[in-house]
Amino acid sequence: MENDRAAPAHLVELLEWHRDEVSAQAMFEELAQAAADADCARKWRTLARLEGHVAAQLAAALAARGVTVPSPAADQARRTQAGNPYLELSWRAAMEAMRPWLARYVDEFKAAESRMPAELLPLARFVTAHEQALLDFVTRELGRDGRDSLTAVHGVLDISP
Repeated sequence: MENDRAAPAHLVELLEWHRDEVSAQAMFEELAQAAADADCARKWRTLARLEGHVAAQLAAALAARGVTVPSPAADQARRTQAGNPYLELSWRAAMEAMRPWLARYVDEFKAAESRMPAELLPLARFVTAHEQALLDFVTRELGRDGRDSLTAVHGVLDISP
């Protein structure tokens, strides 16, 4: 698709979403590896799994439309080069830092749904649902000492668009 400048805007957008999911998966995996607390590491790994699940759904949709999805290594390297803004933060500080970003992403993905053709609307809603699940996770971590914080995340892991 890099050579096809006339690619439909919605496919370009889906490809960027895929790249962001791969990058986020690498970020969460890095946080899991660095976590001193086993419970935090488990939660980071679950979030990484969610990002990988969403990336896989996006990759399948893109491939079905003839779009070549780049190797994940490029996007993982992009994340590494950008640095991980949460690595040096406490668990609570990381959750507090993520909350406004995730709220913004939920709004952006909801708006993006209107740009998708009907056949891709379920996928777009699925991507929005995963961002909402991440926001729910962070909100629960901050408000209820982590009890049942992964419920919404597991709900999205159990479905495909």
